[in-house]
Amino acid sequence: MHKVALYILFSAVHGTVPLYGQLESPIPFIEMVNEKIAKINQGFFDCTYKWKSSTSADTSSKSARVYFFKKDTGEDSICRFIIMREGGLSEAYDGKYLYYVDNVGRNINVYLASEKGGVVKTLRKNFLDFLAFRPYILQKQAFNLTAFQNAIFSPIETAKGRGVSITVLDSFKNQLKLLPSDPDMTQVEEIYEFELPDAYLLKKQEIIKFSTSPQFLENNLSPISSLPDSISFEDIFDLRQFQSNGYKVKEISKSSSNKPSEFILKPGDTLMEVDLVDLDGNAFSSKSQNEGLILFDFWYKGCAPCLMAMPILERLHQKYGDKGLKVFGINGIDKNPVEIKSFLKERSVTYQTLVDTDKKISRKLQIENYPTMILFDVKTSKILMVHTGFSEEIEAEIVGFLK
Repeated sequence: MHKVALYILFSAVHGTVPLYGQLESPIPFIEMVNEKIAKINQGFFDCTYKWKSSTSADTSSKSARVYFFKKDTGEDSICRFIIMREGGLSEAYDGKYLYYVDNVGRNINVYLASEKGGVVKTLRKNFLDFLAFRPYILQKQAFNLTAFQNAIFSPIETAKGRGVSITVLDSFKNQLKLLPSDPDMTQVEEIYEFELPDAYLLKKQEIIKFSTSPQFLENNLSPISSLPDSISFEDIFDLRQFQSNGYKVKEISKSSSNKPSEFILKPGDTLMEVDLVDLDGNAFSSKSQNEGLILFDFWYKGCAPCLMAMPILERLHQKYGDKGLKVFGINGIDKNPVEIKSFLKERSVTYQTLVDTDKKISRKLQIENYPTMILFDVKTSKILMVHTGFSEEIEAEIVGFLK
């Protein structure tokens, strides 16, 4: 945006003298936003999360109210927070422990945050981990200035008056190019909308184009309501009150005896028997296999790293299928076998996919990251390799076990 237009914008909002003079980039504005966020000690806001995967025609939507208290810093420089969803209070973090509230079963599971890899890692599995949530609970800088260096800055109209829109564009080689019609470059567009004069973040949109159907994410936020210092974290999340109302509190530790005996995710252990059905309803049992190695790949359609791994797994299947390696996908998230078959056919995937109904096997093995690949010896059921996420080196690693 031209610096004269910015001068007019800030003059209109803040009077005859613009806030930062004749701005040529959004960096001073983002610095101001970071300063404002850092000064908010405790409060709450409402947010709505909308998401559409490139593999889905439907948009999912979830809403919540988030309370945050910055006086006490916990793991990963995260302040204490409480999340209220439609069914009531659902999650909380007190600086040391994470609480997951089951209002239907009236249970509260308690996790030591450090044992789950820290709060940031845990929040990645939560829809509120996106920009709508994290800037307000991070004690460190909310927005990375480098990301906005070449952003497009423009004025907008908001429900309450004037605002600012900042667009960040990026492109890079499309590692998810699976079909000839897919673009050669992945294009990412992020749009941030702030309301003036308070510089509240109202909305973030993210559009990712790596296939013929774009992937879409939108977070909408309400203005922040401050909480007086007299209100504490415990006033909103009172564990004793939950207990008096009949909730059972259960502390779960990785080192405790509560860990399932089937929890096997490291080489050298014996894999439990895996009984599933394929996409045509035919039964599969790992015990019925005769010899060689089996590679299980836990995946789902909306997982970008899973799709990136598919060409490698297909290549392994084609090249080593008659040399002692069998590849099986395991999907416990997508519900329609017909749609899964069509999805795989479109991407020229010929190795079998098994259906993990209700994530029965995934839960027993505590599969939390996708893709997760488990390579094991059929005769001994001994696990040879466990790999999570996508890596170009995974092919060489698996081939190494075939020699």
